[in-house]
Amino acid sequence: MRGKLLLVLLVTALVGLQGVQAEPLELPCWGEGTTYYMNQTYSGSAVFNDPAYSGEVNALITSTSCPFVMSHAGDVARMYCMDMVQTYFLDLDCPVTATGHAMLTLTDPPLNIDANFRLSNATVTGSFLIGTQDLNVKMLQLNANGGVELELTPGVWIPVGTGLVDVTLEPCPGLQDFVWPLPDSDTNSYDATLYAYGSYEIHLNVFGIPFDFVGDFAPDTPMVVALTNQIVGDELMGGCLSRRVNTTDTEGVVEFATWYCPDSWFYSRKELLNLNLEGFSLDSAILETVDYTLVECSSGTPTPTPLPTATPTATPTSEFTATPPPPTNTPTPVPTNTPAPGTPTATPTAEPEPTNTPGPEPTATPVLELGVRIEMPTTMVHPGDEFYVTGLLDNPGAPMNEVPVFFILDIFAQYYFWPNWKFYDGNTGSGEIDFQYWNVQTGTEAVTVLPTFTWPDTGSDSISGVNFYGAMLNDEMTAIVGNLAMVTWGFGPQ
Repeated sequence: MRGKLLLVLLVTALVGLQGVQAEPLELPCWGEGTTYYMNQTYSGSAVFNDPAYSGEVNALITSTSCPFVMSHAGDVARMYCMDMVQTYFLDLDCPVTATGHAMLTLTDPPLNIDANFRLSNATVTGSFLIGTQDLNVKMLQLNANGGVELELTPGVWIPVGTGLVDVTLEPCPGLQDFVWPLPDSDTNSYDATLYAYGSYEIHLNVFGIPFDFVGDFAPDTPMVVALTNQIVGDELMGGCLSRRVNTTDTEGVVEFATWYCPDSWFYSRKELLNLNLEGFSLDSAILETVDYTLVECSSGTPTPTPLPTATPTATPTSEFTATPPPPTNTPTPVPTNTPAPGTPTATPTAEPEPTNTPGPEPTATPVLELGVRIEMPTTMVHPGDEFYVTGLLDNPGAPMNEVPVFFILDIFAQYYFWPNWKFYDGNTGSGEIDFQYWNVQTGTEAVTVLPTFTWPDTGSDSISGVNFYGAMLNDEMTAIVGNLAMVTWGFGPQ
């Protein structure tokens, strides 16, 4: 079902690429051997309400100077359409940035999220195969992948997962675009059988709760696309008297509206009016084109991209892992541009002193990596257990002075900052943060975050998914230096 949802949303985005005055899929510098560079920015929002999940997501998606390369592909054999088509190649390789805000409520497992998010190291690559005679999409291969980060506190981001979609589409006979003016009293219809093959992988770990969405697109169960386009009229939209076209799937799966300004060669807004997929409820979805600008055209002799095979395989290229990193986690530098909240209360500089924390001494690693680790005797503590939290500052290089050091206890977006355990509410953005400047010597230094104590009798109470974070920040406190430490733990009865 998730795979079909992805296909429906992709087809919705593709239909009606042209504007009112433009030829189908053409740009001002359309021609073989041409590379053109586009600036694209879209604003998207979605609202959904279902017994299993509800919430709202808003995002701003941007790609700057994205290159599109056009070349002649010649005759291409389509495996599932079982025909030969004359096509152009239109290749793209675009870095993408996205920032937004999510408010989500899940019932199983129970989880509430109200946080800013962003994509990291995200790219969209692929190829459109465009028919030379009708300029309709005959084949499409897309690969989108990247990491996902949540804003822990203003200016401090943590990785929570990765996502990958790798799909090849064969629409038979093709995905038609609008033809202006629409024939038959401003209405036209067409059918296409959509074969898809590929895979998708989305792995998230939010506050200790894992979410994994993995599946394949199966070409043996094609999706029938039967669309009717009808001009509704002119409406004021985005400061422009825009032409509105309603598109309805005669199979009853999807209905959406598209708006164009008269002088535009790309749609300015799409709005999902109805989605009927068993097991999925979506109240509304809107995609607005904020910027779609041709930056530059250049001539060259591009090399055609090899055709995708029927069994593509792909591995996520994001540097982030899908589950919280262990105490010896891999480097996760997180650049940010937002300063830390408020005016932090810093405890005066403390020279590292020997701690008298009982328990095992840190185990030396063959190669010391810059960053922070956290040691705890257990990740599930019971009444009567010995418990402590020790931070380890690892520095394989020269001594570093006046380093901001953070240790944070996260109880479902309620944050407590060491050393004085100042409280910051991640849901409302109110409260204070705390940290300590530290002169970090070469090697490994232990910091007592919580001294050793015996866990009290908490009766039948239990909790899981609590996190401890540890990090060293740069002087401006806008980026993490070295490895971020994260340990997920909890407590409960024996």
